[in-house]
Amino acid sequence: ALMPAPTVAALAASGFENARADMAQLAAHVPFITIVDDDLFTVHDLFREFINANPAVEPDFRNTARRLGTALVESGKAADGLRVLISAGETAAVEQALAAHAFELLETGQRSIVNSSLAFLGEHSIEDTGLTLAIRGALAFSDGSASNSANLYTRALERPLAPAIRVEVSRRLALSYANRGNFAEAIAVIEPLENDASLPVEDRLDVAAMGTMFK
Repeated sequence: ALMPAPTVAALAASGFENARADMAQLAAHVPFITIVDDDLFTVHDLFREFINANPAVEPDFRNTARRLGTALVESGKAADGLRVLISAGETAAVEQALAAHAFELLETGQRSIVNSSLAFLGEHSIEDTGLTLAIRGALAFSDGSASNSANLYTRALERPLAPAIRVEVSRRLALSYANRGNFAEAIAVIEPLENDASLPVEDRLDVAAMGTMFK
């Protein structure tokens, strides 16, 4: 009931070792669950709403949802995983999934789940972190507001950021400056990364090449 696109494979990946047999047995006793094929099953919308509205029916609801959502994210279904993690109220797991996949989701046209994730974090007073500011910067840029985007990226870089996110934000901010002809500002953003020993050599070489292009 938690899964947007329920599959036996996703259940197995999240720790339900006998998922196929368990689902077959469940479907035989619960008319609201239908087995479509060896991997896919469906859950009636009314039953889905009942389960999601009554987490008390499953004492281990949050642990199950966390495990399932994390498994979906790790199996390449970040949007589906985020929906499950949001339903379970898992702020830390949502932040972790966004850090790994937010820019990818935006680039593949899955903006709605990114917005939903930001709204969820905002409801839990998580809205002025380096990560959330970075994502909002990307959203602003896609909306055509380069100046607002640059401001959000700059604020993000003033806060703690995972190295990979910091590199991504710095690249985007530098390109934003360069596209407006502000090459000095672009270089100033890139140069601190070139000698940052905490970054992988590949990233340092990439930003060095970018800096050369702007000079």
